[in-house]
Amino acid sequence: MDDPKVIQTDTRTYQIEQRLPDGLCSDLYLAKIEGDRKQRPVLIKIAAELALNRFLDNEADKLGHANQELKRLNASRQIQLTLPELIESFEWAGRSVVVTDFALGYFTLEQVRSHYPHGVPPDHTAWIFNRMLTCIMATHSTGLVHGNVLPCHMLIRSGNREDEMRHTGVLVDWTCAVRESGPGSWPKLTAMDETYEDFYPAEVKRGKPVSPQTDLAMAAACGLYLLGGNVKTGEVPDTVPWQMVRQFAISSSYPSSQ
Repeated sequence: MDDPKVIQTDTRTYQIEQRLPDGLCSDLYLAKIEGDRKQRPVLIKIAAELALNRFLDNEADKLGHANQELKRLNASRQIQLTLPELIESFEWAGRSVVVTDFALGYFTLEQVRSHYPHGVPPDHTAWIFNRMLTCIMATHSTGLVHGNVLPCHMLIRSGNREDEMRHTGVLVDWTCAVRESGPGSWPKLTAMDETYEDFYPAEVKRGKPVSPQTDLAMAAACGLYLLGGNVKTGEVPDTVPWQMVRQFAISSSYPSSQ
């Protein structure tokens, strides 16, 4: 399929500006909405194949629910910003499409880690980890488990006092998010990104039900990764305080379900 130049729906016209690196199950584009006075950038995700429509449909359903639930809970604007805002979802050329706001000026944990050959300093890692926990807290307050808390899905921006609202993190890619099926009962994840297999806790690899602890375990694995550690073995540089190593190791290995 050729890259689109313009995508039009019943309510909006999107001008495609740039193709971004592909996601696991979607083609990604940076675009702007025609007639938007603020010219805010948006992210357009198009299912890479028809068979992958279900993942984009799931993202639209779960992210839309999360956005609405945070508003219903009267969450602060800063908390709402920890999740992408779903603008709309639709079908285009037989493929599912999800449009969200674009986190301009943010960096993935992979990009952050690449700037530190020997690992991100512990104090910086602690700061980032706290932002990750805020994102996860917001997610869980809506009755969802994200299930894909990975270095490529956690965005960080170092703001300033004049921009305190954006001095936070954003958790993206909701294609595999799941909703609580009953009190304390959760389904299995529908897929796993094998590139990051070591970041997933045992219940995901074994096809068992997940829980909120799944997201926390994955966040801890991201913390070890930032410190320059080996996520598979739990080993980290000797310069990392043992208290931090112990906390991440416990969180990343704690079983979240039977």
